[in-house]
Amino acid sequence: MSSSESPDAVVIATALDRLELLGPDQYIIALGPDGKQFIATPNGYHTTHLPALLLRDVSTGNIKKIIWVSYGNTPGSWFFACQLRDGACDFQIGPDIPPALRSFIQLLTGSDVLTAALRVQLGDNGSFVAWSKTVWECANVPHLLRAKLCEGSSGSREADGVTQGSLRSGSLDNVQWHADGSFYIKSGERHFWNFTSKLVRSAWSDLWKEQGRDERMRRIIDELAYVAISPHSVSGETFAFIKKQTTDQQAAFIIHFEQEPVHSNLISSTEQSTPNHSHSDTTPNTHAHPEHQNANGPCSGEPPASDQRLQHSSQKKEETVPFQWATSKKTGRPHSQDSWELALKKGEQVRVIRNMGRDWFVVVDKRGGKGWVHGSWLDFGSCKVHVDAKYAYKQFKEDMEKILVAGQLCDFPNMTGYMDACNKPDCEPLKKEASLLGICIHDLLALLEGSGSYSYEWLKEGRNFWHPDRFARFCHPEHADRLKPMAEQMFKMYGVLMDVCRR
Repeated sequence: MSSSESPDAVVIATALDRLELLGPDQYIIALGPDGKQFIATPNGYHTTHLPALLLRDVSTGNIKKIIWVSYGNTPGSWFFACQLRDGACDFQIGPDIPPALRSFIQLLTGSDVLTAALRVQLGDNGSFVAWSKTVWECANVPHLLRAKLCEGSSGSREADGVTQGSLRSGSLDNVQWHADGSFYIKSGERHFWNFTSKLVRSAWSDLWKEQGRDERMRRIIDELAYVAISPHSVSGETFAFIKKQTTDQQAAFIIHFEQEPVHSNLISSTEQSTPNHSHSDTTPNTHAHPEHQNANGPCSGEPPASDQRLQHSSQKKEETVPFQWATSKKTGRPHSQDSWELALKKGEQVRVIRNMGRDWFVVVDKRGGKGWVHGSWLDFGSCKVHVDAKYAYKQFKEDMEKILVAGQLCDFPNMTGYMDACNKPDCEPLKKEASLLGICIHDLLALLEGSGSYSYEWLKEGRNFWHPDRFARFCHPEHADRLKPMAEQMFKMYGVLMDVCRR
């Protein structure tokens, strides 16, 4: 087997189970041509391609953790950095990496410190950025990326299409780019970016919306965990933006693969048609200094404008999105001449479907009219969020298909994230019990009815999946004892619903 071949996926998955997991807020998303990918999160590893030599070292226990991966544009072009069992750091490179990169690596091999810190990001068309400590080298990358690296260096030189330099201080932590000119750089607490694709700019804006430039930079420093851009995608619109994990909440993310919908656990403001307001412009200036994108906020009390949209979002029907009920405190609208604001009647109940920032919301009235309303005109009552059952079940089914991989599951699905509608006093103690699922039989009923297939036979078939012994097949061995009782709770609740359905 050559060094560029990859063995059976089951063999790879078994080997990866031997590795130590990444720490909190650590991620690897490496995408190559022809479906190659390596993805690592604090919950585990997944790959479609692992070089034979690396697979051997992982299988024999020599490697403790994989910490960096990138794929070039040829089968034999790849880079893996890893931590060994003895704590030392090492790397492996493919036989077909660019010759200039191989020369750069050879220059570092005389220093254990430099080779341990080596990171390589490979791209399309033989492009790469390599760095260790303050020294770096790049070739065939976007002009603005190269210029930004040179700008932060005490010196740089170019020869034969290859640029080398030495940073004034610190080291690089992450470098991503695409041939369309997009790039992202992280060095310590400094972040630089230039996104040319409208879709990518929209997603980035959704992470930091409602912020002025200084506040946005502070939040990026405090909250951003990871950025990935695939250099091998055709359009430059395969990317991942992931925020840091917060207590008891899933890390916020926006991820997109070409020819797929955008995947996100954010509620995007770009889903709505945006009014044209002359006092606001939040469209990034892609020709400006990458660290200082235009982020001027609107005047206080006026809705923020943005022409950035996640294109897939317009395909989603309004009745399927999460919403809140609110009651209008007044009759009319805040600015009588602005037709994009929804005219209300005092005491009228409306659905609040999107928080647009600056205390502005998009709402839908009972006649189906949609528009913007200022929060000072609304009484939110209990602020309880309602979810359309059909939409919730669709998400539940899709998530089950993605996360239930044999031997990989480390956490039970967050059932309250799909349906948490019941507020019966008798159910409150059950729903608050930390060791249980957080939902009651009424929540599960509401969720499953969203399938459109609810029946005794359908429940019977679905219940089999949650049988503790069968569910254990999906659990990581270290977590099976904790997860099986939760599956048993689902199994029992399905049984109760079957009994009710049969009466």
